[in-house]
Amino acid sequence: MCDFDVLKVERAFIKDMVGVGETAPIARAILAMAKILDLEVIAEGVETVHQVARLREMGCRLAQGDYYSPPVDLVDLAALLHREYARDGRGVIVKLPRTGAERLAPEGAHVW
Repeated sequence: MCDFDVLKVERAFIKDMVGVGETAPIARAILAMAKILDLEVIAEGVETVHQVARLREMGCRLAQGDYYSPPVDLVDLAALLHREYARDGRGVIVKLPRTGAERLAPEGAHVW
């Protein structure tokens, strides 16, 4: 139906999702339209846990923004992935759990 399969929700609609002047109805409408068109949605500019919670309530699975990480270059991205993720015994990429200030790989995981 569309020449694209991913729709990004502009940060302006995410910024004021919680509180006075909520833009949540606009984001909700965008998500509904995307579902009808069978498009994946990425929320852009997510900065707070409240925005994450609201997006999850609306069924948005993917988001990007400073809540998760500030912009990073390729070298810093590689280092971040090495610290945060590992492959388990089946080769599946898993997020590493945190214990105190340390991040430990799951038993039998190969850290890459």
